[in-house]
Amino acid sequence: MSHTTTLSSFGIFFPQQRRQGWEINLSQALLILINRGARVHERGRAHLKGLCIINQMFAKDILRYVLQKMGSTTSKVMIEFLESAMFRNYNKSLEFLKKVVKDIFKKREILDNNKRENFAPLIMDILEHEDAGKAGQILEFGFELLKDPMIAQQVSRLYYTYKNWEKAAEYAETATRMKPENSFLWDTYGQVYKTQLKEMYIECSKSNDTLEVDKICVALNLTKKAIDKFHREQIASEKEYYSKNTDNGYFAQVVTIVTFLDLLHFFPETKEMKTLRRFLIEPKFVPRSLQCLSLIHI
Repeated sequence: MSHTTTLSSFGIFFPQQRRQGWEINLSQALLILINRGARVHERGRAHLKGLCIINQMFAKDILRYVLQKMGSTTSKVMIEFLESAMFRNYNKSLEFLKKVVKDIFKKREILDNNKRENFAPLIMDILEHEDAGKAGQILEFGFELLKDPMIAQQVSRLYYTYKNWEKAAEYAETATRMKPENSFLWDTYGQVYKTQLKEMYIECSKSNDTLEVDKICVALNLTKKAIDKFHREQIASEKEYYSKNTDNGYFAQVVTIVTFLDLLHFFPETKEMKTLRRFLIEPKFVPRSLQCLSLIHI
């Protein structure tokens, strides 16, 4: 049994050559809630049939009931499923099963405001009923099994959302290495550093603390890395025939630079607008406390 859209439905699949079974005795009342379908082989012969629950609320209630009876959790059930022998023995249905599982990890619901949910329903459920650590474990497990760069992207997005910067950068780098022509993956990579830079600004705004030189170095490094990834995003997006927003990379670079400039207001010598303007405009002017910086530092 596998979720076809995670918590919104799940199905039971069986091979075509199987003789008549219990499914032919399903009542009309139950058939209203499920869908019977078949996948057609490339030669025109159906080889995979299945039943799936198409009502999201119904599927969720069933899942919650099963989990309660088992004394288990969504993450434990998913790990057990991913460790099953189905993924170790190749057959005609395996590629279809992998496609279903990939959708479980990647496909996000569209909200009422026409924006997408932060993560796929499976991950949102684990975040709601368990924690981010379990959600990350599931996504990492899924990536190791399926080797899909778009799942690696979801791992990175989860980790930078929950401020695990090191792992976020690791999986973003993996995704872009596997599929360097995809602009969305480069955007995620840039967001790892841009989000970290923004977090520095938020912390300074709340505490109203001043930034020391070493913190300025950290912020500058984050800015440079973010700009580099967004620049690569822009290059990739201009080559994508399906891309509608070809200026996203440029826009993200500008936002990153503005965030860095906002951070400079918390540095004693650039706190005053007059000094900051002079630092930005005059090539030879460097505030005294920043004169110790070298190319090695930045």
